[in-house]
Amino acid sequence: MNNSKERGYIFQDAFSAYIVSNYINRFLNGDNPDVKVVLDKKSNSEDKFDDLKIIENDIMSEIQIKYSESKSTLEWSDLKNASSNYNLYQFINSFKVSRNNKNILIIRNTSGNIDNDLQERLSQNDESGFFLQSKSYKIKRNDEIVNELFNCRILKNGKEENQPYKNITKEDIGSFIDNFIIEITDQGLENDDFKSLILNTFDKGIIEYARGTNQNIYDTLLNTIRTYRAEDDYVEKQIKDISSQIMKALGLDDYLKPVSNNIEIDELLEIKRSNDVNNIINLLRDNNLIYVYGAPGTGKSWLSKQLKDIIEEDSLITTYYFYFNRNDEERSKRVKKLNFLTTLNYNLQKKHGFNVNIFNSDINSIVEEAEKNDKIHYLVFDGIDHIEREDTEQKVIIKELIEKLIEITKNTKKIKIILFSQPIDEITIECKYELSNFQLEETQSIVGKFCKKYGINISVNKEDIHNKTNGNPLLINYIMREYIENGNIPQNDFKTLDEYYEYIFQGLQFYLYTYFAILRFPVTIEELSEISKTQYCEVNNEISKIKNVLIQNEENEFMIFHESLKRYILKNPKLEISLLKDNIIDWLCSLDLYEKEKAFNYLPELIINNNNYSKFNKEYSIDKLIDCIFEKGISIKEIENFNMSCYKIFSVREEFEKIYYIEHFSNILNTYQYEVDLDIFEDYIRILYLKGKEELLKR
Repeated sequence: MNNSKERGYIFQDAFSAYIVSNYINRFLNGDNPDVKVVLDKKSNSEDKFDDLKIIENDIMSEIQIKYSESKSTLEWSDLKNASSNYNLYQFINSFKVSRNNKNILIIRNTSGNIDNDLQERLSQNDESGFFLQSKSYKIKRNDEIVNELFNCRILKNGKEENQPYKNITKEDIGSFIDNFIIEITDQGLENDDFKSLILNTFDKGIIEYARGTNQNIYDTLLNTIRTYRAEDDYVEKQIKDISSQIMKALGLDDYLKPVSNNIEIDELLEIKRSNDVNNIINLLRDNNLIYVYGAPGTGKSWLSKQLKDIIEEDSLITTYYFYFNRNDEERSKRVKKLNFLTTLNYNLQKKHGFNVNIFNSDINSIVEEAEKNDKIHYLVFDGIDHIEREDTEQKVIIKELIEKLIEITKNTKKIKIILFSQPIDEITIECKYELSNFQLEETQSIVGKFCKKYGINISVNKEDIHNKTNGNPLLINYIMREYIENGNIPQNDFKTLDEYYEYIFQGLQFYLYTYFAILRFPVTIEELSEISKTQYCEVNNEISKIKNVLIQNEENEFMIFHESLKRYILKNPKLEISLLKDNIIDWLCSLDLYEKEKAFNYLPELIINNNNYSKFNKEYSIDKLIDCIFEKGISIKEIENFNMSCYKIFSVREEFEKIYYIEHFSNILNTYQYEVDLDIFEDYIRILYLKGKEELLKR
């Protein structure tokens, strides 16, 4: 293959990547275009517009590229000469088969020029071309041009049987001209021109956060295009599927789906804090940025939800939770800078109508969008204090976040921001509102709600409960749960949560309950017995005394009820965190990796987080992973997370054969995800149903 022809193919791939990247950017800006593309495939034997087909809203544009590094000027004779490489008749024959499609011929020459004869026969196209420096034309439709093209369709010195264009009629020529666009460009591959053109279509946030250099991003786009081009079958590829594959290759796919923001609140126990809501709304009239703070357990998340419910009746409001609860599967993602950024931009797109890219990192663009309409946009950020507590890489930096929020609210009156947090030094905002504990009436109300929910009659004076808890909503919750558990309440009065925790753990074995501060998953009494190497009856006895500060699920597994307990435990100077983590890892290592879900989901991650790579003593088995999908209902996302963790472990240990198997299975997994045989999948679902595997069916 000569160099010019080879560069022609590169130009074709780069052009396709350029078109696809424009659509991807629209997709990331919330446009969600209904677009499919076909790359370098003929729809029929006569098809000459096969370099790229774009189907948008069921309208197809077919594109052919003619690339030259030697031709400087396109001439009219090139188009009307039936033996020329540029002749129009090959395209007219193609058009006759696929009428009504818009046909576009892109001609790349060294100057982007055309001769005078051609200039006279063309008119400027109303639509702009694909390239900024190109010129887009339509051929004038008149009898003179149609007759000229008709008379030139016969090859000179050609035999009758070797006349491929003899059946072209004047009507064919006229119809073709109506649907035909010719674009002339001198866009080249030199000096990274095309690479810059492609990368400039993306928001700078994508370039900033994508895995690898600018050259890697460019190569990823081209390689994706080449992969599709190499396929044999004519397939219309959804642009969103191509976008997902490219985002995955760039390490950005995990950020396309926003972090959830629908917090679950037990409405049967919820107390409306109307006075606090009204006070904050009044402050918002004169302030664009408010810091609402309160001690642990005072009901900040209740208040943020109630505030949202009131404001959204008349205005636009979005809430971002940096923390939900200990069971939250997205817990670590919530505090990551890029997850926060992409989720915020996604919500600004969908809820507020802002034309911002999901990866947008430019504060000024948000301000500009807010100024475009008369509405006030409210943004609520709840649980900022949890950011510093999460052991996660690439976290939001609180000080930087506050500085950016101050910058936003200084530059516009159309955005108002409310922060909810426990008191922390990094938040230095002038307008503050302290959330206090309950008044007596509110305590009486929530005690009444407990009695109604659990069907009990309490013999204790509600005022005594208020005095014992100092009106702290979480303390009231604990004491009511203790009353439900054993029929009485403590004799002590508690001013703070820490005082209550000291009381409840008095006389208990310290090392047992400390595991709850370290564990990222719920455990049964039997499992905690195995982890701590303590007799079952002893663990059972200890747990029975602290059930009111734990959550017990349907599988009789226990976890911490409120994050403040974890912080209380971690403050203890006697705590040996590394020893606790080692015991948890040892226990998970003793389980069958592919049979026990906790080992599968948590062991590799713990190995990495604790740098205990040598302790990972498990084989990597593709067969067992396939069984996990089809027999145990393990989700694709769980498999991908497992693969990523194993990849890192084996990379550190330089076990390259296992790395190869992981990459091999990841390719199989991608094929399974996008090309699954639906008939087989439906049969699998029926089998699960007949076997009564309800849990697998849900998954």
